[in-house]
Amino acid sequence: MSRNSTLTAPLTLPLTLDDFVPIGQQLSEHLDPFVWLTADLILAGQSHRLEAIAVVTDDTGYQHAEAPDLDSTLDAYSTATGADGPFATVQLGARDYVLTVTPYGA
Repeated sequence: MSRNSTLTAPLTLPLTLDDFVPIGQQLSEHLDPFVWLTADLILAGQSHRLEAIAVVTDDTGYQHAEAPDLDSTLDAYSTATGADGPFATVQLGARDYVLTVTPYGA
């Protein structure tokens, strides 16, 4: 946000499971498709990919993707954002998800 912004409150976007397309079967036809979700999001006229990865937290507090093939994706997001702990999650349906937003190329 720029210093000249007149925005006084954060933008709030309510989401439900119905806002997403389940794509977990792109990893494996045997996977529950709802372990990985996607949606298109338009911000300031620019298209973005909104991605939701289902996660579980183990007994030590370490967060894992429900689909192990997505652990490397979570690791990449962690590295890119400088996260120093587990991601905050949102609940969609019965699962906890990590949400990410990535702009599409021009």
